[in-house]
Amino acid sequence: MFWSSDDQKTGSYAASSDIHPYDEEIEAFFTRNGFDGATRDACDEYARVRFPGSAAKPAATQGYCSYTLNISDEYLLQFRPEAFKLDTDTCMEVKSIYGKFAPTTRYLGEVGGVALQQVPDANVRSSAMMHVYLHQRIRGIPLSEFRKRNKSCRPDEDKMFKRRLMSGLAKVFALGFRARQASQEMKRILPAGTMAKGTIGKSMRWRLNLLSGLPDKDLLTHVSEAQAQLDIVEASSWCLTHGDLLPGNMMVDAKTGHLTGLIDWAEVEWLPFGMALYGVEEVLGEDMPSAAGGFEYYDDHEELRQLFWDEFLASVRRDGEEIQLREAEAARKLGILLWRGIAFDDGKMDRVVESGRDDSEIHKLRLFLEAPSVVVCSNKKCHWSESLISLWACVRRVFWHGGRGCCFGSESDETDLRARKDTFINRSKLGAA
Repeated sequence: MFWSSDDQKTGSYAASSDIHPYDEEIEAFFTRNGFDGATRDACDEYARVRFPGSAAKPAATQGYCSYTLNISDEYLLQFRPEAFKLDTDTCMEVKSIYGKFAPTTRYLGEVGGVALQQVPDANVRSSAMMHVYLHQRIRGIPLSEFRKRNKSCRPDEDKMFKRRLMSGLAKVFALGFRARQASQEMKRILPAGTMAKGTIGKSMRWRLNLLSGLPDKDLLTHVSEAQAQLDIVEASSWCLTHGDLLPGNMMVDAKTGHLTGLIDWAEVEWLPFGMALYGVEEVLGEDMPSAAGGFEYYDDHEELRQLFWDEFLASVRRDGEEIQLREAEAARKLGILLWRGIAFDDGKMDRVVESGRDDSEIHKLRLFLEAPSVVVCSNKKCHWSESLISLWACVRRVFWHGGRGCCFGSESDETDLRARKDTFINRSKLGAA
């Protein structure tokens, strides 16, 4: 299942439907990209010929950049114009890094006999070419759908589902981190690699300058900090990064809530590690009717965020690897600014969010920027580990040394404690015998 980030704006969960409720949206896709009225028929005919007996039907939810058909319970057939063509090499790279959490995509070729009509909008890149892809489904349902189905579940079940999701996301981020590559600056002194900057990677400085038009001083302070740290971020490790990490693109098991995979990798590219961490914030709350700005964190969002970092850091450190936390935090802030500070206008992303027009986005932008940092969460993990070590050391001193130098026990307890120690040793010897 590969949709572009634009597709996510109209949904990403495909399910078969006998009568498609969005025929107008489908026709708008073909018209917007400059195809004449016969192009959809040509795509449908391609599906019938290539997959006879499949009874191909339009997916119940269509995207901005593609036309998608259900051809079986396992596969989707997707048609994309030249402007939104997928890089199949990148698709394979995604699969090799993220394994079961990423779909398998196969390029089938082009639709023949496609005609292009005159397009009045000069901004639309038109080409008389329609590319075809076969996507293997990732099992499960989108997190957004899962939430709707479980609105009335018990509090303990809800907590369990959320913890499972955070654990799954930690695994996904750990996979990406393990496959990181050196920055462009490091590659000047290292052998040539395969990483190349994509659309966002090439334009981070331009986009940050665009964000200088944000409406309030507090937001502009974050922009200034990001501009000051951009060189550090660009010099950090880069990972193959999902382009639109939102609840609609996270697939979970319908019964257990375990993360089964991510869809919508069409905008994937190499970016500094941490730029997709806005996705963690996205699932720590949801739009609430009672919330002033729409989005509201769950009551246990701090606990869930900490769980994510505890599991992520434990995973990468088990591999003997370390992460530069301050660089990751700078990249996290940059990712939040770029994904929530720039407005989406029917496919165009050339203006910053505005007060009175994008208030819900500004509200979310502020919440995410003010969330506990990577460094804070990591320190909590370290302090908790140190506390456990200290506690165990105290217990050992109480048991073996009468509590000297410890908050437990005192010198007066030493005789009794030694007796307990001798009893323990004697019993251990008897058990061994």
